[in-house]
Amino acid sequence: ENPFELEEEREMAKALRGAPLLRALLPYLAVLTSDHPLEGMHSPELCVKVVMIGQACAGKTTLSHALRSSSSTASGKAPLATDGIEIEYLPVKVPPPPAAASSASASRGGAFGLLGDIEDVSLSHIGLNLWDFAGQDTYYAVHHLFLTPDALYMVMWDAQLSPDDGRISFWLNSVRTRAPHARVLLVGTHADCLTAKQRTQVVEYMTHHYVDMYDNVEAVTLISSSSGLGIAALKAKLCDMAQDHARHLPVCYEMLLERIRARHKQWKLRKNKIEVPMLRWRELQLMGKSCGFYHQEDKLIRAVRTLHNAGEITLLSRDTEEDVIFFDAEWLIKCMSAIVSLRHNYCRSGVLYHSDLPHIWHESDFPQAIYSKLLRLLEEYEIAQPLAPDSRRGARHLIPCLLVDKRPTDMIGSWALCNTMSMSPG
Repeated sequence: ENPFELEEEREMAKALRGAPLLRALLPYLAVLTSDHPLEGMHSPELCVKVVMIGQACAGKTTLSHALRSSSSTASGKAPLATDGIEIEYLPVKVPPPPAAASSASASRGGAFGLLGDIEDVSLSHIGLNLWDFAGQDTYYAVHHLFLTPDALYMVMWDAQLSPDDGRISFWLNSVRTRAPHARVLLVGTHADCLTAKQRTQVVEYMTHHYVDMYDNVEAVTLISSSSGLGIAALKAKLCDMAQDHARHLPVCYEMLLERIRARHKQWKLRKNKIEVPMLRWRELQLMGKSCGFYHQEDKLIRAVRTLHNAGEITLLSRDTEEDVIFFDAEWLIKCMSAIVSLRHNYCRSGVLYHSDLPHIWHESDFPQAIYSKLLRLLEEYEIAQPLAPDSRRGARHLIPCLLVDKRPTDMIGSWALCNTMSMSPG
């Protein structure tokens, strides 16, 4: 609907028509609320999210460095193990299309609707958002929040090891659970340590046992980040796959993204970050109206999901309250990963005491004034659960993914003590 066709706004439209300076805005506003394409307007293309998952020390971070290096090899010392999730940007040039495909694209006009579907147009380059997921078990509680259905996935393992050691089936099933139709590449690292015959055997084995068994696994490729073996071919394969996902954004999507980025920039410039970098759905609706999503709830939802799937924002849905959009994914990941991190021992036993939080959440990123908000956030996404206060150390939370695997020697006694503590008034 055109907003000026609404009964309560007809008087406003009459007033605008009588204002010389505002009269020119009427056609523009009408276009913003229509589904018709607008010729001649262009918008940057949408980035494609590429998720790199696999066991610890599989070479994910080293591959990320190699892909972004101009020499196609990872240089310098081996990077530290990823703590949570790291996000890097990789621009990739797209080979020019054949003449026939180019003319076909030109015949379509290369236009796109401001509020309509994202159009399939030719691209000169594609931006890849590389999401490097830590492989340690404790981080799995965080991972599932960031596995999006339209991302490309690289399931990685050390090709010197067996697929069982690389837990290939586990990772493929994790992707299938959260993103059943996502496209997946199996990437074996340290291929320079294998002979040519061994590499052929590995590819044949993996193709038979995984590519043929999983509909969404497209290929097996072996690489070496240190020598550069297979890196160029992998980058070309990613580019080819990404072309099916990358699209030019409708202008209204780009306007919304720019508003969110501006809000993000304002937040980053604040020295005292007492505000959580997120937007509630009501706030986003108001922002969307200024971008042309006027009484277009379904299209605003589609725009938000598109930006979420591309890794530009993070949409977290909740059963009890409205959806929340985080415009700084790395902050959110850092907040969650700091709790389950293996780099400290403050809650290694599975119990987090609030008195230890200043040692875990550094003041520069997580002021103590927002601790209560952060703890509620962890509760809502089941990373932490509140416990009754300890008589000596005070308030605390349970971190289920950090509970020890070993059964206590005195199981009955430990359980009785736990019940006594949980029932104590604190």
